[in-house]
Amino acid sequence: MSSLTIHNWMQQYSTANGQCPVPSQSKLGEDATSFDSQMLEAHNYFRCLHGSPSMTTTAEMKTRATTAVGNSAVTGSLQYTFRGQNLAMISMPIADATGFGLTKLWYNEIKEYNYDDFTHSAGHFTQVVWSASVNLGCAHAEDINGNTQVTCVYDPPGNIATVEAHQENVKRPI
Repeated sequence: MSSLTIHNWMQQYSTANGQCPVPSQSKLGEDATSFDSQMLEAHNYFRCLHGSPSMTTTAEMKTRATTAVGNSAVTGSLQYTFRGQNLAMISMPIADATGFGLTKLWYNEIKEYNYDDFTHSAGHFTQVVWSASVNLGCAHAEDINGNTQVTCVYDPPGNIATVEAHQENVKRPI
């Protein structure tokens, strides 16, 4: 990454005065462990920017994510299995992606979120930063069309459709 790119990136995504460590920008490669750790690191970075607690990954959540992405991949379109799930489809091999880039696809919906009127919830973004969600499982699979599908499952699920729940769980950036 060039210094200009890093500079521009830092202007858009900060470290919140050193409180939020910048996540890895390395390509995932073929290492499954790298995928899991980068997805968790990226989620915790974006959550930190909003004062949400860090998440952890469990075997149960990984299993749920693997089931969910498998269910979706066989259809060739994005199909949700669980409440509290984010899905994305990319046209590149997972090895060429980064956990930061994948999570950023969902986080970028922040542009659509209105903190004063949550009726258009920008559900992918709000699920990433939802404070009450503390467990995460992510998985990927190639779908029947040759695209890569990525899903993350969150526990407890977020996006509860009340004003109080949004005010409590979707905080403005710090």
